Amino acid sequence: MRHDIQKMIIDFDDTLFHAYRFKRMLCESANRFGFSKEEFWSTYKQTRDSRHGMLSYTFARHAENLYALHSDFATAQELENAFKNVLENENFVFDDAPAFLNFLKNQGKTLILLSLGDPVFQNNKVVKSGLAHFFDHIEFVDTNKLNVIPDLVDEREPVYFLNDKVLETKEIFEHYPHWFPLVRERADYSLNDYEESGMPSFKNLAAVQDYLIQHH
Repeated sequence: MRHDIQKMIIDFDDTLFHAYRFKRMLCESANRFGFSKEEFWSTYKQTRDSRHGMLSYTFARHAENLYALHSDFATAQELENAFKNVLENENFVFDDAPAFLNFLKNQGKTLILLSLGDPVFQNNKVVKSGLAHFFDHIEFVDTNKLNVIPDLVDEREPVYFLNDKVLETKEIFEHYPHWFPLVRERADYSLNDYEESGMPSFKNLAAVQDYLIQHH
């Protein structure tokens, strides 16, 4: 692992935290009240994208949007409580995340968590994950990660950037071509998406760790 690269910026959802499974379980929770999968996902997108280009998903707002469809299925508060129970009662941290972060800390790396979404909602997930203590700095942004990167690092220095979204990572790499992008593969993306990106991609965090040991 390269010792001249002191910092790594790490994404949260679907990088350290299994957001795909988390959302599926929220959907199942809504289904139990009688809402269809289509109704869950349409209102999820409506909730997430509704504030002038800002990501604004919260349980409360999603519950209100579902309630507006079928007020006879459940109250908004009942829906919100059901969503909260999913987060509180399940562990969505990828199994290899703690060991991976511990490896990086033992290598003396400065770790920065950069998470996209409603700041309060994202913070709740990070706190519940139990991973916050690994990070030297935690930043939440509800627009574009590029807006806050200049505040997080010296833009001239090389940085590892670990993320799950191919297009977002490519956009950041175009702005910072001296950085080292690392992409964690998602279950809902095709392998072609990763192969065509030209960036190193990995099925899990253990594979990222092995790559860093062997090639950096």
